[in-house]
Amino acid sequence: MFYSDISADIDSPITRQPANSLEKQLVCPICLEMFSKPVVILPCQHNLCRKCASNPYLSARSSSTLASGGRFRCPSCRHEVVLDRHGVYGLQRNLLVENIIDMYKQGSTEVKQQQPMCEDHEEEKINIYCVSCSTPTCSLCKVFGAHKDCEVAPLESVFQSQKAELTDCVSLLVGNNERIQAVISQLEETSRAENGSRQKSKLCEAFDRLFALLEDRKCEMIVQINAEQEEKLDYIRGLRRKHSEHLENAAKLLETAIQTLDESEMALFLQVNLNTPEGSAEAFRGRGKWPNLSAVGVKMTCCSVTSPTIEDEDEEDASEIRGTLTGSHFEQQQHAAASANQQPAQPAGHQKCPEDPPTSKSPAPSPSTHPATPPPASQV
Repeated sequence: MFYSDISADIDSPITRQPANSLEKQLVCPICLEMFSKPVVILPCQHNLCRKCASNPYLSARSSSTLASGGRFRCPSCRHEVVLDRHGVYGLQRNLLVENIIDMYKQGSTEVKQQQPMCEDHEEEKINIYCVSCSTPTCSLCKVFGAHKDCEVAPLESVFQSQKAELTDCVSLLVGNNERIQAVISQLEETSRAENGSRQKSKLCEAFDRLFALLEDRKCEMIVQINAEQEEKLDYIRGLRRKHSEHLENAAKLLETAIQTLDESEMALFLQVNLNTPEGSAEAFRGRGKWPNLSAVGVKMTCCSVTSPTIEDEDEEDASEIRGTLTGSHFEQQQHAAASANQQPAQPAGHQKCPEDPPTSKSPAPSPSTHPATPPPASQV
């Protein structure tokens, strides 16, 4: 009865189920047989025999693969596999599956090896397993020997249970290995993509910061230049208005002086007020009171006094403009014009009025801007 229980345990479907599931995991999807060495692993993490991968048309199910030059499709998931110049020899070998196949073939061989004998009873074969001591022993050890008080079990029963447990562990290990290899491949691809995108992002951020700094500096310099330009233009416009007023007054004074020179009556000529253009125009129209003749000396020197004064102011304004426009071509033209006006040719017959202030350091008035000084009354 003891040996009948052992044979029943061996033939039970429960003990054969893990072995069958492991055998299914070790079957090539092309030749439908157990993998033969060498076993190659595809990028999709499925396994093939190298001979099946190198020549899929030799198998009975050659229609399950589509080989075209250096590429074919995985028969399990239809993933396209691209081969390099080495062909199927460039695919990585799955050494773990090869070792599992060796272990499975070694354990499932039908060749019965010589059964070991008991050390205490040399003529007795080891046919039971001591569960308490976790060691195989013989029947005499259980009846008369050291294991008579221990719990024992049939050797075949323990063998099948432990083998089934080991087979489950191997199957779990194979599945975990495939998942881990898939995760590793995905992580490597993600790492390469992430590294490239991170470098691009850093480069773009650095250029954006540099561009922002340059743009801010550009705006600041433009604002500063505009402010300085507006300030200098306002100053130049003020000088232009002032010189325009001087030119207008000089033109009016010149007109009055010319009209006075055309006067033939000596008394009327001496009564003309040349201090302002308004006074001369009023005298010619006959409006207002006649001026006092005692002020004639002062009135007659208005031209000689006004012209140097205006020219002095012009020279100061020109110096300020030259300081504003330093280094420009306009400055060179101003220097040349000032040098030409410092020593003008003295007209013949010109006599200085007795009451004129000394003008040795002041340049002579330009004929184009200021009127000539009229001669004294005694010469007229």
